[in-house]
Amino acid sequence: MEYIDACTFVHLKINCWSAQKTLNESDIILGKGGELPPKEAARLGNKYVYNRDKLKVFETLRASAKRSCLAIGTNMLGAYAVHNAGLTSLQKKLDETKVKFESEVQNLLRTYDQDARDWIHRNFKQPVQPVPAEDVERAFRFDYTLYQITGSALPSTDDFADSVLSGVAAEVKQLWKASIAGRSKISQRFLNSSFEDLYGKLKMLSFGDGRILRVLSVMDHLKTNIPKTGGILQGTREHLLLTNILMALMSPERLMEILDNQSGIWTLPSGQPVQQEKTQVVLPEPESILIPDPQPVLVEPEPVITPEPTPVATTVASGWF
Repeated sequence: MEYIDACTFVHLKINCWSAQKTLNESDIILGKGGELPPKEAARLGNKYVYNRDKLKVFETLRASAKRSCLAIGTNMLGAYAVHNAGLTSLQKKLDETKVKFESEVQNLLRTYDQDARDWIHRNFKQPVQPVPAEDVERAFRFDYTLYQITGSALPSTDDFADSVLSGVAAEVKQLWKASIAGRSKISQRFLNSSFEDLYGKLKMLSFGDGRILRVLSVMDHLKTNIPKTGGILQGTREHLLLTNILMALMSPERLMEILDNQSGIWTLPSGQPVQQEKTQVVLPEPESILIPDPQPVLVEPEPVITPEPTPVATTVASGWF
């Protein structure tokens, strides 16, 4: 299993305080003069004892760490399988994100006690006990572990390829929604950034796997057939080619059908299906599709029938004019 020797698994351990506690009967005043807490402070049996808008930065940093791992790796066994070639760069990004995360925790704690009291006073008529600052600090965590897997826990090569292609499918769906859906033009920024990142990730994680190599071959074909400057307008051949490939990448099963030529969408110029062992998929140029010249259609003229003239009787009027 070539990928095991060249991969390290990165396990993120990032916890964010939610500011959530169970909503008790004593937190709500019912009857005359009673008032429910605003939805920002209580919902579905829970109450929030701190302004959650101030906690969004931690979710953003956690999402950033996950994106960094997914940029060069794939989800597997509760971690991210990352090629060793990109590990040093990834560790640098994670360490930088960790510094930002811990700095934001200290920023929050500096004014936490007063902020928590103000929040509770504004949103709850009954007294609510705030969470102690030391408990809040312990609820935050940013760490990661690097490890390798050996023995019976090793996933198969097929499982690894499935994971890579499934991860790519999820990424392409997000890219489609953000950069292509509802637009009449695909920007060069998408091609130079998002598409290139996706291509680089697949190339790094291919490890000689036939399926991933065949996907890369199709993407190579696309890279040589799209313009290097400007965007791609809807209705052009390049736009159709790019969107077809991206739509196929959204479904690993559909993608394999296309690469196996079961659907008849992509074929060799000779019309022969792409063989399993091939790593180069050739999409035919429009010029290779021969359309026969239209043949003249001979139509026998129908006889024209001229009707016989009908005699008209002449009436002579009499009387005074």
